[in-house]
Amino acid sequence: MKPIYFPYTYISKPVLNSLNLFFRQVTVYQPSAPAIPDDLKILEDEGLLDIQLPVRGAEKKIAAVLRDYNIWAGMHQGREMAFFKTQGKYPPFFTDTSIAQIKKDIREKAGTIIPDTPALNDGALLFNARVFLLIAQQMDCQKSQSTTLLETADSMESNLFKQLKGEEEACALDSIPRGLTLKDSLRDYMIPERLQAFSHLVRYAEKTSGVYVTDNRPVMEYLLEKSPHMKLLSSTDALLPAEDTNKDPAQRQEKIERYLEMLVTDSATVSGDQLAEPVQEKTADTSDSLTLYLVPDQPPHAFFAECTEIHPTNSVSDSGNNRAIRNTLVCFVNY
Repeated sequence: MKPIYFPYTYISKPVLNSLNLFFRQVTVYQPSAPAIPDDLKILEDEGLLDIQLPVRGAEKKIAAVLRDYNIWAGMHQGREMAFFKTQGKYPPFFTDTSIAQIKKDIREKAGTIIPDTPALNDGALLFNARVFLLIAQQMDCQKSQSTTLLETADSMESNLFKQLKGEEEACALDSIPRGLTLKDSLRDYMIPERLQAFSHLVRYAEKTSGVYVTDNRPVMEYLLEKSPHMKLLSSTDALLPAEDTNKDPAQRQEKIERYLEMLVTDSATVSGDQLAEPVQEKTADTSDSLTLYLVPDQPPHAFFAECTEIHPTNSVSDSGNNRAIRNTLVCFVNY
């Protein structure tokens, strides 16, 4: 059972490398087929990434909305902040910075009578969620690329100073770290809205997984606050004894994946009755770690609905595969 990366639809190569220490392949949901980033396609071709499209359709309409948003956002300074600093009380994307709201304001100022907007149905909410995730994906991708360029420039500058001072032999450009782990404040914006939008994809996915993985601490803290049923199950040390650390990576990955699949498909007994505590800080000398949080007797769609307070107006029937998933397992990778 492949873990699904969440609540993001973009993942950089360095982040994926950290996840691949524990998982042979990671699934990433995509909101729209024509908008899949090229670097994600490359990672899929390498066998490290599994790209899934939980929802299809309305691709041209989504592309048109994204194009209109980019035109509007490109005319304003602080493009990223214009999107990510919107009020959380609005539905995803349809905020006071959206094209729809701008057009509405123009019509209102022109004296055009606009009827009250009815409550959005599930289809409209799903469409909004896909647009929101696509804009967020675009921002995350751009931020990752600019972070890589800045880090490369910093390394080159440091290397030049070392050459001029003769302090030590300069490193080759090929050894400059590229695309270091993306842990920046942009990914921390609008976490509740990101989770809410992502939960719509979980709800409509025909084939899902009971295992979800994130590398973002604020995401974990938010989930721990919202889900009283979440239990700290085990960490890497408990899952992989010392004698297993020298095993072939593929063997370790296979052992982890078998164990995780058992947890989500069986009525597994949680070791102990301890509620999950906030994720412990990682010290400077610790390696990548994996911590497991089990949500017993709650399949993924129910777990995400509870955490995001989504109350759908109609139900989506589960496939046979999804009905076999009894619990939800959230994995936190700290690096």
